[in-house]
Amino acid sequence: MDEALTTLLDAEQAAPEQVRHYYLSRELVIGWIRGTRGRPSQPVADLARRFRIVDS
Repeated sequence: MDEALTTLLDAEQAAPEQVRHYYLSRELVIGWIRGTRGRPSQPVADLARRFRIVDS
């Protein structure tokens, strides 16, 4: 997940609107959140907030 997360964060910096609204990007973040026991890592939680997958 670390490499995928890094790649997604890099892509978000280059084209934030495209990445935030792209179906597969959103599915990745949802999968990471669902697959985590307890709280997700801070970068994943922040990404989920920016994607408006979770509330602030």
